[in-house]
Amino acid sequence: MEKELLYGDLENPYGFELVADALAKEGVETVFTLSGNSLVSLLTEINSRGIKVVGCRSEEGAVLAAAGFAVQSGKVGVALLTGGYVGIAQYGMMQATFGEIPVVIIAGATRSDVDGMRGMQDLDQISIARSAYAKAAYHVAKVERIPQAISWAFTQARSNVPGAAYVEICQDVIKMRAVAAEMEMYVTSSHVVKTLADPAVVKKAADLLKSAKKPAIYVGRMGDASDIHDELKALVDMTGIPVEMCRGNLGPHPLNIGMNGVAADADVVLAVGKANTGVKKDGTGDMHTGKTISIFPDTSDFGRSWPIEIGLPGDVKLVLGQLIEAIKGFEFPDYSSWVRQLFERREQQNAVVEAAAKKHAKDKPINPVYYAQTAIGFMLEKGVNKDAIIGMDGGDCLIFSTAAWMVKGMILAYPGQLLSWFNFIECASAMGLVLPLSLGAAIASPNKTLLIPCMGDGALGYGIAELETLARESISAVIVLSNNGAWGTVYQDQRRIYGRDEKSGSFFVNGLHMEKVCEGFGGLPGYYVENPEDITPALEKAYESATREKKPVIVNILTDPAVYAAPLSNWTLPATEDGEPYTAYGEA
Repeated sequence: MEKELLYGDLENPYGFELVADALAKEGVETVFTLSGNSLVSLLTEINSRGIKVVGCRSEEGAVLAAAGFAVQSGKVGVALLTGGYVGIAQYGMMQATFGEIPVVIIAGATRSDVDGMRGMQDLDQISIARSAYAKAAYHVAKVERIPQAISWAFTQARSNVPGAAYVEICQDVIKMRAVAAEMEMYVTSSHVVKTLADPAVVKKAADLLKSAKKPAIYVGRMGDASDIHDELKALVDMTGIPVEMCRGNLGPHPLNIGMNGVAADADVVLAVGKANTGVKKDGTGDMHTGKTISIFPDTSDFGRSWPIEIGLPGDVKLVLGQLIEAIKGFEFPDYSSWVRQLFERREQQNAVVEAAAKKHAKDKPINPVYYAQTAIGFMLEKGVNKDAIIGMDGGDCLIFSTAAWMVKGMILAYPGQLLSWFNFIECASAMGLVLPLSLGAAIASPNKTLLIPCMGDGALGYGIAELETLARESISAVIVLSNNGAWGTVYQDQRRIYGRDEKSGSFFVNGLHMEKVCEGFGGLPGYYVENPEDITPALEKAYESATREKKPVIVNILTDPAVYAAPLSNWTLPATEDGEPYTAYGEA
């Protein structure tokens, strides 16, 4: 049932009442903001409608939190920004669009009567939003058009490939009274059309899949957004084709390998909702060598960065259903030998990681391979990951931790459970987004514990003030910090080229007590870990206290920055005479 209008004057509602009503009409129950003068009336009105307002510590954090909320809830995330600060939110908007996450940003703008006079907060925010890859950007200078613009924004955020959509409303306009009769000419319609693929092309895809000797399935972000669990399970059960990475869309299943890249030599790959992005040479593109069938909503995506054999444009869930219908009655070959080979490959990699961790189990500073193995191992062995929200952020520590988890099978309990730039951002990979992203997810599911088994000390700095928001919102969060006092991924190649030069800009103060920062922001007393044997006891205490007190806590682990994570192919400079070799992952 549509919510009753709560205007003070039905014939002449205020602009902020129109915004609140538009949000209520879209079913919005939570918004994220950093309050400002442009928003005072609006936030008061929203509160009166029973919509939860979460105050964040930066505009960027508010947009990223809205994105995390969208991922966890399956709804459109909403961020409200005051005028003049949209530039600070650019990073969040970009990540939402590249992460294929629906977010609507509503901001204030300079007064309509002084636009262009370079007064207070007079910026071309439309251009700023567009440069941040917003799918659409609307400027509202007439109060009667507020509902229309917000309706358009929600449609754009949700349609085709989701992303960020931006609306700005002049400060004087949001406080004006509208004339209800004039609003009738501005049509509002928020809906998304879901399309099917061409049946003839679907048949070609089915025939190619039937001909495969070593097929594999890979799921991307649009699979998460399309609720494909039932279709994916039906397809896997019918065909016996293994799933290389399901992102929580399949769950525990004998054909769920749970390791990215393990089936690189598959002769046919079904990419379900996977964007065509990245560069294979740099290790960021598709690593498969066989023919690819791609199911994706946007036809312009096909073949952008790597070739595909057959493109099936349309709604991922519906097209997957079409493919299932097309293969019904066909008897697929026995892939058990191929599946066994994939699991053996994963186990071989697991043996390498476990051997490295065992070899360096007593190193000080703590070896990052051991840190990652221990933190991920604790999470899996205790089973605390099964219904938790999981975040992972950083550079080199993320590489170590992702490897430690994938070699054991990164089997997620549900889509969107893992928040990581490895898992979401198709070509805008950058650290520092997971703390606010996880905050939004935790707001969407307040009964879930937030586990961050991997957080780099550099990555934490980007959104560190959101620790206070986690504490204020009574969110149980355990953050395991890899504190190596450096931008590790960068430092490693700088060291190879130039030697151990601490003037390179890659270092922080050693041994910082970041756990005390969390406590200072209203979190719990944390743990400062210098000895390898103290990691697990600290994790146990932290988890117990966080879940009991419903507050964030940091386990601050001092790790060695000199252990090599992965080569950066864009570093092409040869080593100088001062260059210094370091311990490589494979040599660990």
